[in-house]
Amino acid sequence: MEKSNLKHSILSAAVVASAVGFTFYNVMPLYLGTLMEDKSFSYPQIGYVASAFFLGVNVMSALSFFWIRIVPPRISAFIALLVLSLFLLLGTFFSTYSIIFIMTVVVGLASGVLASLAATIIGDTKDATRWFGIKTAAESAAGVILLFLLPVTLISYYGFNGVVYGMLLFIVLLSPVFFFLPNSRLIIDDEVSFSEDKELKEKKSSLAVWLCLMAFVFNFTCGAGIWAFTERIASANQFEPAVVGVLLGVTLAFGVIGPLISGSIGDKFGKRVPYVIALILMLLGIIGITSSDQFYVFAIGACLSMLGWAGSLPFLFSMVASADPDGRHIVFAPTSVGVGSMVGPALAGNVYSGESTLLLLLMCVVGLTLSAFCGLKGGGLVENN
Repeated sequence: MEKSNLKHSILSAAVVASAVGFTFYNVMPLYLGTLMEDKSFSYPQIGYVASAFFLGVNVMSALSFFWIRIVPPRISAFIALLVLSLFLLLGTFFSTYSIIFIMTVVVGLASGVLASLAATIIGDTKDATRWFGIKTAAESAAGVILLFLLPVTLISYYGFNGVVYGMLLFIVLLSPVFFFLPNSRLIIDDEVSFSEDKELKEKKSSLAVWLCLMAFVFNFTCGAGIWAFTERIASANQFEPAVVGVLLGVTLAFGVIGPLISGSIGDKFGKRVPYVIALILMLLGIIGITSSDQFYVFAIGACLSMLGWAGSLPFLFSMVASADPDGRHIVFAPTSVGVGSMVGPALAGNVYSGESTLLLLLMCVVGLTLSAFCGLKGGGLVENN
């Protein structure tokens, strides 16, 4: 296989690995909603279940700093795939909150392996913004398919179990692509990795890496908090459940459009300005979700929020990859995603009671402001090096 074809095959497999790893995340509104109804959990409890997933992602992606370039990606990916599938399935047999919580942590651990592999492989390419855009779009596209199909098929017959069955079917269908992942160690600058010159990377500021990672944390605290409770906010407003299910799918379609636009823009206008513009779109959408009981305002807000959120991520991923001094710090991007997404739903579950959304909106205003500041500062250090 020619080197260019090998590169694209590996990168494509990394994109699929990331989509599989974030399957739970992309169907989170349906998963949490049906879980709450089938198991009679409370708002704080489902918020903590969502956080349990990202606790697992967070721990594993942080640990991957030590093993990501030692264990062959194909081996670690298939092990993660088996663990992920097994513990998703086991969750359908239990109704005890503590057991569901622990199993969700394990699902997060397996997902963290796949997320770290994808981030590392894509972070090594010189065209990182474009491929991170494709990665984010693929994750959202998978969610679009599941959110459209599950409510009218498996959920109508099996409820919460139907969500899990749909996720497992999706995972099984995509698993053969994992054979395109390298069966040898990921080594910077070899024929499998495509990183920048090592000497150039060593000049990058470590402060820039950590600022950009903090931007991830604040970004996902807001985005995950809103996304986890979008269906519940719609339910509190007494919107038609079937229509809301369709809207969630449409919303994720904007999650495909956003990163594709970002990927096509690439670095033409730098990374910082497009990132802040995307955050502004995200905030306007959140205002629409939380500030009106009119369905059309809610729907426009949900779509706009997802457009901005998903569109912001390729620039942020690329900022981290650009500042990464040794090709290993990029694995902390999924860790930061995990921290933000762990804190976000739990915090949202405690500030939103099913009635007033004012505190939820305030949380997002503060979080996105901090994310913009860290992104501007960190991105500036990258561009000045």
